[in-house]
Amino acid sequence: MASASRSFFARGKLLLTSEYVVLDGTPAVAVPTYKGQRLEINEAVDRSVLAWTARAHDGSIWLEGSLERIPEGWRPSAAQESSASGLEAVSAVLTAAEHLRGTPLPGGSVETFLEFPNDYGWGSSSTLISLVAQWAEVDALALHFATQNGSGYDAVCALASGPIRYTRTGPASAQWVPVSLAHWPHNTLYLVHLGEKQRSAQDVVRYRNIAPNPLLLKAVGEAAELLFRASSPQEWSEAARMHEEAMGKVLGRTPVAETRFANYPHAVKSLGAWGGDFVLAQVLEASDLQWFKERGFLTVLPWSDCVVLG
Repeated sequence: MASASRSFFARGKLLLTSEYVVLDGTPAVAVPTYKGQRLEINEAVDRSVLAWTARAHDGSIWLEGSLERIPEGWRPSAAQESSASGLEAVSAVLTAAEHLRGTPLPGGSVETFLEFPNDYGWGSSSTLISLVAQWAEVDALALHFATQNGSGYDAVCALASGPIRYTRTGPASAQWVPVSLAHWPHNTLYLVHLGEKQRSAQDVVRYRNIAPNPLLLKAVGEAAELLFRASSPQEWSEAARMHEEAMGKVLGRTPVAETRFANYPHAVKSLGAWGGDFVLAQVLEASDLQWFKERGFLTVLPWSDCVVLG
């Protein structure tokens, strides 16, 4: 039986500006994380079954089962009810990759290794799409648009070597360029985990029902540009607050700085989906870190330790 072993890696992501409105073509700045997901495949070209094991950051198995090739692509093998939803998602990505590739993927066994906790929101799904795209030798962004309803920035971050400015140009197209955030006040920024996992696909659907005013979109874009250019803690603080206020008006929601961080003395900015995962907070004194701890925010990470700044 002919076989081959291969390994691939994809980075996680954080969306820094223009959350949601990136779907409408507003330029967004995003950054890859050091931690991501790895995929190891033992190919068996004469097999039509693919054993799949997905491991969490602590080594535990969170998804396990097998997929079988059918004329239309891939599907979970029979009698796997407990893992059906997860395996269905995997099979959809594999099937779309085969359609883009034009030839079948081999069977065998796959094991994936997630390096960050799944509730971080750093891209367990987007890294998987990138990994399968690398394995199938197809374009990751094309695979994203074939299987997801998001903007696609995360598919680009998965293989990026630093921050990017990403602009969606059509229903299934985008442009991006590498940018520098060297001027940001990195030593004052910390990632604070809110502990409430957001579902990106559902959030996109909710946003699509809003139909925001173009003037509000313009205001977000202007605030995003100010935030991107901020070089001092004061400039960053002012731009972050402007961005949160503008996004709050677009979404009809109160910014997190006015709810869960109402008494915090410095700027707090949402990242990606509002209300869950992480926020990016200014920390100017040691007492600021204690403020988070006293209120139950136990995962507070130095920003520059987590992201690839190029």
